[in-house]
Amino acid sequence: MNINLMRDKRILHIGQAPKELGGSLTTGVSNVIRELFNNKIEGYEMILYATNISNEIAENISTHRITGYSKNLFNDYLLPIISSPIKTIRELFLYFKIGVNPLRYLFYRLNISRCIKSFNPDIIHNHGISQFLPTFFCF
Repeated sequence: MNINLMRDKRILHIGQAPKELGGSLTTGVSNVIRELFNNKIEGYEMILYATNISNEIAENISTHRITGYSKNLFNDYLLPIISSPIKTIRELFLYFKIGVNPLRYLFYRLNISRCIKSFNPDIIHNHGISQFLPTFFCF
């Protein structure tokens, strides 16, 4: 029997954590995330990559599975850039060309990649347009 049929489907939500989950926002998007996490659905395991909190804050939230941005400069930022410099240069050039902050979007992509590798989601649900392009570059 296929082991994937036995485990819950995994959904990675990418967005801003609401105040109730350790974030600083009470906006519409963060309210949607709060409601999704308050209404557990059988057969689905959810994790949130919160773009507005660090891992240290996220680790102290025991009610939900949340990860934040990393502060590990070498392993989570420099090593991936050094290991694929051409991909990184192309990505930065595209960000610059479309008029967004290249370093911010690279920061998003590196953190989203880390979450995808550690969580291995079946579904990725972006709750904001600014994380769509960095998520695309994760693959």
